[in-house]
Order: sequence, then structure tokens, then C-alpha cells
Amino acid sequence: MRKNVYNLKGIGIMVMVALFTCNLNAQDARITQSFYASPLKVNPAIMGMNTHLKAILNYRSQWGIVDEGYSTGSFTLLYPLYMKEGKQKLDIGINTMNDKSAIFSTMDYSLALGYTLKLSDAGFMSLSLMGGYIQKSIDASNLNFDDQYVMGSFDASNPTNANIASENVGYPDVGFGMMWFFNSSRQFASRMNLYAGVSGYHLNEPNETMVGGSGKLPKKVSFQAGFKVLGANQIDFSPNFSVSTQGGAEDFAAGLYIDYNMSESAKIIFGSWYRKNDGYAALLAFEHQRFMVGYSYDITTSEIGKYISGLNTHEITLTYKMNIAEKKGIETGKSMF
Repeated sequence: MRKNVYNLKGIGIMVMVALFTCNLNAQDARITQSFYASPLKVNPAIMGMNTHLKAILNYRSQWGIVDEGYSTGSFTLLYPLYMKEGKQKLDIGINTMNDKSAIFSTMDYSLALGYTLKLSDAGFMSLSLMGGYIQKSIDASNLNFDDQYVMGSFDASNPTNANIASENVGYPDVGFGMMWFFNSSRQFASRMNLYAGVSGYHLNEPNETMVGGSGKLPKKVSFQAGFKVLGANQIDFSPNFSVSTQGGAEDFAAGLYIDYNMSESAKIIFGSWYRKNDGYAALLAFEHQRFMVGYSYDITTSEIGKYISGLNTHEITLTYKMNIAEKKGIETGKSMF
């Protein structure tokens, strides 16, 4: 008897990947250029540090050699709704993300609202709440079943008596963010900007099973910290790190951005990251006035790389931005991201 199949070799490899990368615990999609490309998924309170209208497009292709691998596309919009003399600020952020893997697909819609208060001459605290809706689905049209084989010949139009599980499930999602940051508008008063924050996602632990019963999506808690050294010779350095836990899995990443400021309106950004038990990544980006384009490349060093070669990842980000604070005559420090 033939087995129910959907490219069995591909699914077998994908199962092996899951075993090595997330220990069968549900995990969120990873974005290498996350601070630039998908800030609301790092910490929605990052909006507090942002004084620009920003529209961000990101596309990530991961491990394409494995049955087309994982592909993730996202759009983010950040907008400072209200700014009062640099002392208080209200922000709104929108994010949509589509994550695909073989026959599985996830659509994620999020809305974030944030409030930022100036605590001292250069110290700020930002708080944010985020809510959204997630829909996960299976494309059953790509599944083949035993009874669709007639006289040894397969025809996708043949009916099947197979009991296919629910093809989609949707649920609300709740998250939050908190961020403290130091950013002096007096450039020569301080040569360093700092930030530290915590964020949480899936706080309601929604049930995402498609086969009945209980299958909770584990809460995700993440800590982030970093600083930017404003160099005197056109070069700025920005070390950073993040630690996340979700469903018993821990993710640690550390990185460094280097900005080469060619002029007041143009710069080149170099970046590198190390992700524990996973791999390394490198970034090259160019920013000019209101536009930025960035490309990053990941190299896998985890155990799965010993069994499957070519598990590399490409990611590209396009950003349009407009400085709202500048238009309103509000003086701010140098942007962290």
C-alpha cells in the first residue's frame, strides 16, 4: 500500500530540521535584521526611540535547499502620533507577517500603541501594548492520498475518503513591551546612547491546534540591551544582545553594527551577529536621506548543518522614513536604529 505523501523526502528533512532547531516547541519566525526590519517583533516599545514615519518591507528566504525551505515576508509601519516638546510621545505601529514552510502557512496581523515619557535630561521610558490576530493553515491541495491512485496511476482529481484535519485555525494574540533609553539631543554632551528593554508575546497562550484538544502557543519573553558609541571620525559602533525564551527553548544572540557616516544624509552600515547553537550572520546596508536598503546572509553552524549542506539564509529589507520630529522643530539625539 502506498503511503499518504506530500514529497516525503522533503517532509522527512523538515522534521529533522524541527528536531534540531526547536525541540518540537512552537517558535516564532526569526528575522536576522530584526531591529531594523521588524522592530515590533523585537519589542513594540522600540517605537519610543523612533521619531520617524517608517514603512519597512522585509523578505527572508531560509534553507531553500530543503523542499523550498522557509520564506517570510513582512510589512511594518511606525508613526509618532503625538509629540509634546520632546517630553511625551504617543506612537502607533502596524505589522503584517506571512511565514511559509512546505504546506504550512501563518498570517500574523498586529497593532501596537506606545507611550513615551521623558524622565530626565536624556532619559526616557517607553511602554507599549500590542494585540493582533494569527491564522495558521495547511494547504491540503498538495497532499496525495492512497485512494487517489487507481490501477497504479495517480490523479489529483480523484475523490478521497481521507479524514483531513481542520485546514486552518485563528486566534487573538496579546503582547507588551517596555524600554528605557538614554539619548541626548546635545551631541557633544554625550558620546553614547543606551537602551535596555523587555518584551512579551502570546501572553494569552492561545490554542493553535488543528486536530482538537489543547495545543497552546507558549509565551515568549525577550530581553534586549545595547548602546551606540558616537565616534568623532565618522564611525559609530553599536554593540547589542538579546535573550529570548519560549516553550523551554532559549535563544541568545549578540551583534555589532558599524555606521560609516559619509555625510549628514548618507551612511553605510556593516553588521554581524552570533546566535548561540545556530550560526553567524553578516549585514551590509546603505542609507540615504529617506531610504535604506539592507542585505544579510546567514551561515548555519548548528548540528543540522552536519547532515544537510547549503543551509544558508538570505534576507533583504527596504525602508522609507520621514523625520516627524524635525518637521515639528523638536530637537532629538542621534537615532539608534
